[in-house]
Amino acid sequence: MLINLRFTFLPLFLAFLMFTNCQNRPNDKMLPVDESMQNEQEGNVQPSYDSVYDSLVVRVLPVDESSLDSTFIVFKSRLLNALDSKDVGFITSILDDNIKVSFGGDDGKKDFINYWNLDSERSEFWLEMKTCLGLGGTLENYEEKMFVFPYLYSRWPDEFDAFEFGAIISPQVKLKSKPDNAAKTISFLNYEIVNLLNLSGKDWVELETQDGTIGYVRQNELRSPIDYRAGFMNQGGGWKMVFFVSGD
Repeated sequence: MLINLRFTFLPLFLAFLMFTNCQNRPNDKMLPVDESMQNEQEGNVQPSYDSVYDSLVVRVLPVDESSLDSTFIVFKSRLLNALDSKDVGFITSILDDNIKVSFGGDDGKKDFINYWNLDSERSEFWLEMKTCLGLGGTLENYEEKMFVFPYLYSRWPDEFDAFEFGAIISPQVKLKSKPDNAAKTISFLNYEIVNLLNLSGKDWVELETQDGTIGYVRQNELRSPIDYRAGFMNQGGGWKMVFFVSGD
């Protein structure tokens, strides 16, 4: 209910402000030509922020708290090097004995190795894990020292259904009118939460912004909070990966 109200109220509120602004505006004939309007008419639109929308929109801003633990910084650096070189030996050495692999009952080192087919050069693990780490993570348990990557999973607001919404993961992402780089740019998106309308496209995702605008962004410019995420804990014997799962 909260989500529906937000998506219903925001566009109406913005429309009201635009109406009142027009009522108080001097006669357009007395004003010089607005270059931005002329550019839009010529197809050279340069979208800008709406200050009202910008103040109301809900975002999940990127964060990386790796620096809060010096030992984790060293561990993370070694992990990134292992991912680059596809070092299976290092990866298996950091797996917790009971690592969570999926929600289908797959747990433990053996299941992890089989699930990700680590012995294959084409395993998707290397890219998926590198993507998770690259987005940044959070320290979720100061006593037990647990880091979670990426930050989207741990910082996701409860009022947005994680199965229906995702978040833009970059600044100044172009929202296109069609799934085409050459299509008109409707606006720019910055880390905001969006409603995922259609994920069936190969490279593009159809979405709805919080003010009701519908458009397209490239798949690598947004992410679901329940996409792959990893957890690392130090229980006295060094850092271990305790889960690497997707879904819920």
